[in-house]
Order: sequence, then structure tokens, then C-alpha cells
Amino acid sequence: MIQHGISVADATLRMNNSSVGPQTNKNLNINEPQLMQTEAPIRFHEQLEVQRHLQLQIDAQGKYFQSVLEMAQQTVGKQNLGKAETESDHQGSTIRIDIGI
Repeated sequence: MIQHGISVADATLRMNNSSVGPQTNKNLNINEPQLMQTEAPIRFHEQLEVQRHLQLQIDAQGKYFQSVLEMAQQTVGKQNLGKAETESDHQGSTIRIDIGI
């Protein structure tokens, strides 16, 4: 069984080593708890970078949607203003025809 964060060499060492004592990495001469302790800040930093990247994407998308909403509101406002002007033009321009009866 290979666990995340453990190198292939460590996993092979675990499978081949039948002793019950603490497992060591022969290359670095660090036991497993020390290895996990040194890897934890690295993983935390990587997760923080991913979270920061996602937050930037969320913020950018929010700004984009806000601009789309503002443009839609301006367009609707202009259309409503145009309809009001057209209606007022039609109301003031009635034509009367006198047929002389």
C-alpha cells in the first residue's frame, strides 16, 4: 500500500523491511515523523497557493459578472428612455383632418 506523500523508495523499504522499529529513509537518514513534519509546511504552502489562485479566479469572475450586469442595466435604461421619447412624440403629434361636413 502506497500512501500519499511517501516516496516510492520509502514504500519499497516498508514492504521489504519486516522490523517493527521506526522506518528510516536511508538517503536522508530521517525517520517518518520527522519527514512528515518537514513535508507539512511545504504541503500547506502548496495548498495556500492553490487557494489564492482560486480566490483570484473567483474575484475576476465576480468583476466580469458585475460589468455584464451594469452593461445590461444601461442597455435596458436606454431602451426604456427611447420608448418614453417615442411615446411622447406620438402623443403630441396627432393630426386632425377636417372633411368639411
